[in-house]
Amino acid sequence: MKLLKSTLLALAAVGIFSVGSVASAQGPQQPSAKFAPRFNPNPGHGHHHEDNWYFGASLRPTHHGMQITFVKHGSPAHRAGLERGDVLLKVNGRRPDSHHEMQELIAHSRGHLDLQVRDWRRPRTVFVHVDLEYRGDVHHYSEKPSFQTGLQFPNFFKRN
Repeated sequence: MKLLKSTLLALAAVGIFSVGSVASAQGPQQPSAKFAPRFNPNPGHGHHHEDNWYFGASLRPTHHGMQITFVKHGSPAHRAGLERGDVLLKVNGRRPDSHHEMQELIAHSRGHLDLQVRDWRRPRTVFVHVDLEYRGDVHHYSEKPSFQTGLQFPNFFKRN
């Protein structure tokens, strides 16, 4: 019985070391897209630079994307035909799930958004192209978000 236990322990140890050596022989693994690091526009220096594009709509996150709660008359969002209640399912191929991510997508859009939108008036999905307005360069000196993108976030900052 002792011989059987010793043999099993030895085989288990060889199996563990051989699996570890195969994994290390393959080299470092790339993280999956799900766990890949996200772009950080402020790497910790307290200052970053980005283009300032204007969209012109208020949004709120939902389980399906970002829902439009207000569209400013004459804004790029208005000219593209977006209306209150529409849900942005994808923006330039990515599904936005927060205000921060939406700001990043706009800031790095080079002035163009390709949207997949759920039109609530006629329950259907449509594709919309939006040409944003350029508002110049923005230099951020703090970690507070820029409100120059034309996005409004209700209840983002509450006063006591």
